[in-house]
Amino acid sequence: MLFPLCVWIDETFEAQSTVPFEIWNLLNAHSQPIWKVCIGNHFFYVSKPFTRNHHYPVGCDMHCFVAVDCETLQKCVLKDVWRVISYHPEGEVYTRLHQHSVVNIPGIIAGGNVDSNDDADGSHSAVPLAWAQTLPYHLGEPISDFCSTWELTKCILDAIKAHCNAFSKAEVEHHDISPGNIIIVQSKDGTATGNLIDWNSPSIRRMRESGHMNIWYVLVC
Repeated sequence: MLFPLCVWIDETFEAQSTVPFEIWNLLNAHSQPIWKVCIGNHFFYVSKPFTRNHHYPVGCDMHCFVAVDCETLQKCVLKDVWRVISYHPEGEVYTRLHQHSVVNIPGIIAGGNVDSNDDADGSHSAVPLAWAQTLPYHLGEPISDFCSTWELTKCILDAIKAHCNAFSKAEVEHHDISPGNIIIVQSKDGTATGNLIDWNSPSIRRMRESGHMNIWYVLVC
């Protein structure tokens, strides 16, 4: 899937010439540019994305940033991506999961489609797209950065529990469980927990049964 060429026409990102020194430290961005981002009623500072997916000419052009809330200085993750319109919006999926008390998933601060002009939409793509931003608030480490085999197996089990919960309680299937979508979250007492992330291509059982979505079943080992 080729992403639209005008992806960076976005008025929600505003370059900042002066920011508090504490923001530079929190973002570890002393030699990098800083942007202020507006998502709904929330404002955040971000620097360069820490993902590399947007370097490739295919895919959803996903950018992930460490973000700092302008008011609370809480750190979170900003996910900026072109999503397939037929998929359920990720922010709404997270809301549904939390309403059904699904374990081992990130919290959600905000999420939704970016309001953009006609030149920056996904109408020229082979697949209808919408430009979306989501703000999960758990920061974590890749599953590949495990400290021991015990931590690795525990975090994978935590992700399996998350998906079992999602399916049995909220009737949601993830559809893309892979090492890149499991993170290790450290609690204040040092306990490691696996979180299942990236819920931007799920199916919801009631939608599937009503015929609004066609599903390809994939076994991920």
